[in-house]
Amino acid sequence: MKTELIVALDNMTEITARSFVEKSASCGVNWFKIGLELYSATGPAFVKELKQKGYNVFLDLKLHDIPNTVEKASRVIAGLGVDLLTIHCTGGVDMMKGALVGAQGSSTSIIGVTALTSLGDHDLGLLGEVFAFNDQSKPRPARKRTVARLYQAALEVGLRGIVCSPDDLATLPRINPSGFCFVTPGIRPTFADRNDQQSVATPAAAVKAGATHLVVGRPITAPPSGMSSEDAIKKILEEMATAGN
Repeated sequence: MKTELIVALDNMTEITARSFVEKSASCGVNWFKIGLELYSATGPAFVKELKQKGYNVFLDLKLHDIPNTVEKASRVIAGLGVDLLTIHCTGGVDMMKGALVGAQGSSTSIIGVTALTSLGDHDLGLLGEVFAFNDQSKPRPARKRTVARLYQAALEVGLRGIVCSPDDLATLPRINPSGFCFVTPGIRPTFADRNDQQSVATPAAAVKAGATHLVVGRPITAPPSGMSSEDAIKKILEEMATAGN
């Protein structure tokens, strides 16, 4: 499966987002991420607009609530035709199943967020205590332990993919079914700064690790001085190509 580049339309107005969609599309990008901030500002209308224009939409709302609420929310969102919708795996098995029921019969794939790339081992160690992992006989860093456990849960429930860092992805056992998505944020091309991400990788490294979708925001929407967003996209695609994409 060819790895897709997803441009994250974060920290911008609808007008600015529309402009970035046009710039990205001119470089061959067909995937766009709408996160909580932009969705809160524009609601379903902007999602519908992108879908009507033929683009793929990754709606990154990270749903996390009681199973019944998540099921109903997923049903409404699936009605918009989004391609990928995120939920938190930490919401539990029943919640994940509820999301699947809500999206049943639609073209929307439910994918689970394992561990946010902004979290370090200290934060994830707290989660490890909460979830009382049953593999303590094989000590691993808190992040690896958390992601591996939630990945297994996502597979058992039947989610269509997970969100995890490229570094985490490289250590996961490949027991996933055909078509399973590995969506990787925290992508920092060679020309970009790390910013607030704790777990990052270059586009080439992520492709080699087995990522199916790379989510890139600031390196494209706020590129280094002297570089346009279109230049940034082209360089990222070039880096992906060096890994055989």
